[in-house]
Amino acid sequence: MIKHKTPVAPRLLYLALLFVIALGGIALPVLADDPAPTPDTLVAGLSSDDPEVRAASVAGLAAMGDPAAATALLQLLADPDPKVGLYAAQAVGALASPENLPVFREGMRHGNPDVRWRTALILGELGDRRAIPTLARALSDPEVLVHRTAAESLMKLGGPAAASALVRALDSSSASAVNAAKKGLVAMGDSAITPLIIGLAAPGAQRRANAATILGYVGDPSALPALRTVAGIDPDEGARAEAEWAIDQITRKQSQ
Repeated sequence: MIKHKTPVAPRLLYLALLFVIALGGIALPVLADDPAPTPDTLVAGLSSDDPEVRAASVAGLAAMGDPAAATALLQLLADPDPKVGLYAAQAVGALASPENLPVFREGMRHGNPDVRWRTALILGELGDRRAIPTLARALSDPEVLVHRTAAESLMKLGGPAAASALVRALDSSSASAVNAAKKGLVAMGDSAITPLIIGLAAPGAQRRANAATILGYVGDPSALPALRTVAGIDPDEGARAEAEWAIDQITRKQSQ
C-alpha cells in the first residue's frame, strides 16, 4: 500500500508535470474525473490502455511524494508512449531516495534499454555512491545510451571508486564506451589522477595508452613521474607515444 503524503516539493513537481503535459496536448482525465484519487486508483491507472490516463496517474503519484511509488513508476520508464516515459522518469527522479536503491538496481537489469538508461540517469541524480558498482557494470552495456549515461552518472557521483570504474572501462572493446569513460574522467579532473596513474600500470596496453592521454588533458604535473616511466619502458609503442604526448602537454602548461 502506498501512503498518501503531501510534501511541498512534490506538489511543485506535480504542477510542473501538469504544465508540461498540457503543453504536450495530453489531457488529464484521471484527475479531472476524480479530483481526489487514492494511491490505489493512481497505481491502477498506470496500466491503463490510454496514455492520457497513464500520464495523469504519473503526475498524481508524483504529487503524493511517497518514495514507495517509485517501484510502480519504474515500469513506465519503458512506456510505449515516449511522453509518458519521460514524465515517469521525471517523477521517479523526484521520488528517488536511498531506500529505493534495490529497485533501481533491478531497473538496471531490465530488458528494455529505455528503462536502463533512465535508471542510470536517476542514480546519478540521487547522489548515493552506493550506486557506483551498479553503474560500473552498466559501462559494459551494449546499448550506447545506457553506457554513456552510466559514465555521466559516475562522473557526477565522483570520488576514487567512480573514477576507478571509468578507468577500467578504458579497456572496453566498444569505442563508444571508451569515449564515454574518457569524457567522464577528463571532467572529473584532479580527482581522477590517482586512479589514472594506477591505470598506467594496468596489464592492458589500451588502458595504459588511454590513461596517459587523459592525464595529458588533465594536465597535473604530479603525473609526470609515472608518465616518464611509461614513455621510457612500456612495451607497447602506442602507450609510449601517448605518454610522450601527455608529458609534452603538461610541461607546456607548466611553462605558460
